[in-house]
Amino acid sequence: MKKKLIIFIFGAKTSPFLLSKFEIEKFNETDIEVRAHEMVDIINIKMKKTYANSVNSKYVRSFKSLGEWEKELLEFLKKYKRENILIMNAIKVSDWNTFKINYLLKKNEIRTIEFTDLDIPYYDYEFKNPLRTVRTLFSIQIKKTIFKKIYIFLKTKIFFLLKKILKLYPNYFLVFGNESIDEFNKHYKNKNCKLLPGNSYDYNIYLSNKKISFINNIKKDYALFLESSTPFFLGDSFIVGEENILEDPVKWEISFDNFCNFIEKKFNLEVFIANHPRVKHKSKNPEYYRGRTVLTDSLCHTSKDARLIINKASTGIAYGVIYEIPIMFIHSSDLITKKPNFLFRQNFLASKLGKTTINIDKELHKEAQNDIFKINKEKYNEYSKNFLSARSDRVLNSNIIKEIL
Repeated sequence: MKKKLIIFIFGAKTSPFLLSKFEIEKFNETDIEVRAHEMVDIINIKMKKTYANSVNSKYVRSFKSLGEWEKELLEFLKKYKRENILIMNAIKVSDWNTFKINYLLKKNEIRTIEFTDLDIPYYDYEFKNPLRTVRTLFSIQIKKTIFKKIYIFLKTKIFFLLKKILKLYPNYFLVFGNESIDEFNKHYKNKNCKLLPGNSYDYNIYLSNKKISFINNIKKDYALFLESSTPFFLGDSFIVGEENILEDPVKWEISFDNFCNFIEKKFNLEVFIANHPRVKHKSKNPEYYRGRTVLTDSLCHTSKDARLIINKASTGIAYGVIYEIPIMFIHSSDLITKKPNFLFRQNFLASKLGKTTINIDKELHKEAQNDIFKINKEKYNEYSKNFLSARSDRVLNSNIIKEIL
C-alpha cells in the first residue's frame, strides 16, 4: 500500500484538461496514492451539463452529498493518518455549499493547498470605478439579470467575510507571479499559511511538455482563435447570472466569419479554432464556424507555430507571451451591448500587453491593421513575471507539492 495520499477536490467534472492542468498522472506514477473528488453534484448540479469532456478513471469519484464525502475522508484518515494526507482544494468559498466543504476540511484538520486564480489580470469592477460599475449594471436590458448579479455579488461578499471569521485558510498557497504574491500578502500572510512559488497552469503545461515531440500537420501560415465556451455553448453563464444576456450565437457566427474572411484574405493566414476545454464539437469543421477546423490537440502545441493568436479574454494568451506571438483581442457590437462590463475587462487585459481591442463589426482602419503583428516585449516580460511564474528554476508544480507531502 502507498503510504501517502493526495486528494484533488474539484467543483467540476474531471476532464483531460484538468488531469493535465494539475499533473495528476505525475503523482500517480510515484509512491503517492491519488484521488480526485468531483463535488459538482453538491455545489450545483446544473453545472454538469456544461462539462462535455469528462473522463472516467479508477481514482475519480463523484459525490452526491456532504455526508457521503465526509465518510470517505474519515476512512482515509484512518488508513493513511492525518500527516500523510494533502488535499489540493480547488473549491473557493462563495456560497453555502462551498462554505460547508471548506469547513469540513478545517474541522477534520486536514492539510490543504490552494492555487491562486491570478493566472490572468483581474479587473475588479467595483474597486476600479464603483459608480461606472453601478451605471453599467443598470444598463443591462434584462432586469432579472441585474437582480441576480446583485444577489451573487452580495452572497459572495457575505461568505468571504464568514471565511475570514472562521479562518478557513489553506496551509499552503501556490502563487503564479508578482500579482499573486501580493494577493498572498494581503489575504493569507500571518494566517498560518505558507507561500509556495509556482507556475500558472499554462506555463506549467508548457514546462512539462518541453521534451515531448509534436508533429504539426498545418503546412501554411495560420492564426489561432482561442474559442470561448459561449455563445455556442453555455459555459459558466448561469453561474455568474448571465444566461439571459449571452450574445446572439447567429450574430456572432456572421460577425466572426466576416472577420476571419478579412484576416485570411488580407494577411494570407488560415484561421483555426483552438477547442475550449469545456466544449465538445460534433465535428472538426462545425457549421457555426463556417467549416473552419477545430484543433483538439493541446494549446501548448498548436499555438507554438501560429503567426497570430486571437481571443476575447482567455488565459490561453499565456502561450502568446511564452512563444512571443502577436495577440489580438476581439469583441462584437452585440457582445458589448449585452454585457457592457466585458469591454472594461477586455480593455484592461489588452492594456497589460500594450494592445487595443477590436470590434469585429467595424471596419479595421489602417493604424489598427499595422498594430496587429506588433509585440511589446517589455509588456510581455512584465506579464510573464506577474502572471506566469514565480520561479526562475523551471521546477514543475507537481515536484513542489511532492516536497511538502
